[in-house]
Amino acid sequence: MISLEELNGYSPQEFARWLMARLKQQYVGTPEQRYRALDFRDMGVPVVESNLDSVKGLFEKLLPRAQRCFRSAVETLVCFAQTADISREIKEDLEMIAVLISIEELQAVAQRHSWQIDEAAWKVREAWKNHGLKSFEEGVEYLLRSPVSTP
Repeated sequence: MISLEELNGYSPQEFARWLMARLKQQYVGTPEQRYRALDFRDMGVPVVESNLDSVKGLFEKLLPRAQRCFRSAVETLVCFAQTADISREIKEDLEMIAVLISIEELQAVAQRHSWQIDEAAWKVREAWKNHGLKSFEEGVEYLLRSPVSTP
């Protein structure tokens, strides 16, 4: 079992390998492995309603440098998942994790454009994919700079 201290030292590549292994385990592991795949109680993350909320809880416990590495890993995995032979469930989980770990940025986008948070997440994802941006964060920045449309 890995510790929070060890995770805080991970590079984006190490986070990507670690997260993909956990997500795959959640869908193809034994019942015990599935149950434990995204359980981070040993790192001080309480049990919450969904497994993906557990990932968000873990993200919030990471040091700022590790959060940047984790976010970079998620962005890389989301891009990779678009062309790789990865299950639909894992692709959707990765996209949702990208949203959950960027909720503050999404709130700023939603407020600027008078959108609901889920609409802001969808628009950021769409901007990221359709405008050749390199990351979810660039999608946020793009929409924060874009003109506000009036109804």
